[in-house]
Amino acid sequence: MRSFTPPVTVIDHAAGGPGNEPLRTALAQATYDGTPGHPVIIGSAHFAALVETLDGDRGAGLYLRAHGALRVECGDLWSGADVDRPSARND
Repeated sequence: MRSFTPPVTVIDHAAGGPGNEPLRTALAQATYDGTPGHPVIIGSAHFAALVETLDGDRGAGLYLRAHGALRVECGDLWSGADVDRPSARND
């Protein structure tokens, strides 16, 4: 049986724990069996630098890797499928 991790637990962990490092400096990415995926948490302190690195549909992956984003394993919660439109869903 797979365990369930409430979203607030993931956010607290990414932010350094309740009452610790502010969420505005957080940088975290969900992984699925070690493969980077969505969602990501990018605190507002990263916005200006991140915008400078974005190119086409590549997204924030390079920035997340270069800045040591916390990797949060979520394979027990979801397949990690990138579903951008309703027709791609397998509901």
